[in-house]
Amino acid sequence: INEFCPSHFYAPNAFTPDEDGINDVFSPRGHNLSDYTLLIYNRWGELIFESNNIDIGWDGTYMGNEAQIDVYVWKAFYSVNHPEGEPVKKQSVGRVSLLR
Repeated sequence: INEFCPSHFYAPNAFTPDEDGINDVFSPRGHNLSDYTLLIYNRWGELIFESNNIDIGWDGTYMGNEAQIDVYVWKAFYSVNHPEGEPVKKQSVGRVSLLR
C-alpha cells in the first residue's frame, strides 16, 4: 500500500528573539514541501530576510543589527507534493510580530 501524507504549512504570528532559547527564531514549518522560499519585509516594503531552506528561519536581525519591535510581512513560496502528478505551486502570506 502506498499511502499519501498531505502537505501542511504553518507559520507562527509572533516570536521573541531575546536569546533565551525559547521562540527566538521566526521559522514556518511544514512537511511534504519542496522549492521553499521565505521572504520577510519591513513596513516600508524593504526585503530584510530571505531563506531557501525551511530549517533556516529569521533571527530578528537586519544587516547585523537587532530589528525593531514591529509587525513584519512574510511571504512563503513552496510546492506541495501530489501523489498523482506534478507538485502544485503555492504561496502563503502573513504577518509576524517581533517582540522583545
